[in-house]
Amino acid sequence: MNTYYKNIDKLVIGISQQSFVEDLLREGYKNFFFGFLPQEYLEKYGTQISLNRRYYLQEQFTDYETALKIIEKIHKKDGKIHLTLNPIQINKTMFEHIKTLIQSFKDQIDGFIISNISVLEYLNSIGYRNIILSNLFGFYSIEAVKFFTDRFSIQRVVLPRDIKLSFIKEVAKTFPDLEIEVFLYGDNCMFSEAFCFAEHGFSHQPAPLCSYSLNNAVPIKKPQPDFKFRILNNEEDLQNFKTEYLDIDSLLERLYIAYNNGDNDKLKNILNKIKKYDTEYLSKYYHKLKFALNFLNNKEAKEILSKLEPKEEDSYTQFHKLNLSAIEKIINELKDFPNIFFKIPARGRNFKLKIADYNYKESQYKL
Repeated sequence: MNTYYKNIDKLVIGISQQSFVEDLLREGYKNFFFGFLPQEYLEKYGTQISLNRRYYLQEQFTDYETALKIIEKIHKKDGKIHLTLNPIQINKTMFEHIKTLIQSFKDQIDGFIISNISVLEYLNSIGYRNIILSNLFGFYSIEAVKFFTDRFSIQRVVLPRDIKLSFIKEVAKTFPDLEIEVFLYGDNCMFSEAFCFAEHGFSHQPAPLCSYSLNNAVPIKKPQPDFKFRILNNEEDLQNFKTEYLDIDSLLERLYIAYNNGDNDKLKNILNKIKKYDTEYLSKYYHKLKFALNFLNNKEAKEILSKLEPKEEDSYTQFHKLNLSAIEKIINELKDFPNIFFKIPARGRNFKLKIADYNYKESQYKL
């Protein structure tokens, strides 16, 4: 049995055809969601034009009979499973495929996760009521939630990643009969997914801004979680939003020039500048820095190097050392709300490793 959470039935886990669903059910997990791209769709469009905001084959179910077997296993354990139909944009052809999937699965699953008003209107027209509204609707205000609950029969709304705990509580209090889903694991994107148009399925040519930053280890200072609610009217606020970029190659080049010129004062100034950066940022450049700092072999260089020395720890140790208290803090803050559920977007990935890799410093949920 899972030992990390007291309310394991509140966790909502993304699964794919490769997920170890039997293991998850055996440990007591009850809530799941999945994406489905049928073979005829894949043959024509591939995974890049996705119907569910995931763009790789390992993140999808592609066989109807396999999906039905998983659904049956989950229902036998009194679990629930929802189908995700939440592309960031749809055309007429995609809409027809979505309607086909709705007709194929509506009597087999516990509901649909959707992101488009046209799909919502279609579900409403056929009298379907088990509807979850994706975070792609952009629920950044009470009024936004109320707009949909006043007009449609909504089971649950998924709140954005980049909001504060205080706002989550406000929504849960305002709509006590509405299920609220929040991201326990927020991923590392600094942008608002509701206003994102980066199709990750095409990220290899060329990479979108977010993938470029990640793949090239470009550190970006994240804004505070409530930045969409704030008015930037003074220098202190503006300073919080400035992007920090560490041009390590330029700094190393200046180090070598100062060393070759025997300019010890310049050398010391550059090293002191490097020391001011967060160790987490510098660790991204460990291999580049290690050679240069060992070569310099002075006090300041050794001091930086000692902080960057990697420590071999397994993921279980790292999780308990760095992350468990933070996750517990989030859950404890929201434990008194029976209508709050916690989302873990683990489709196509090992759920246990996903949890073990959770890093509170990257979490959007800060008090």
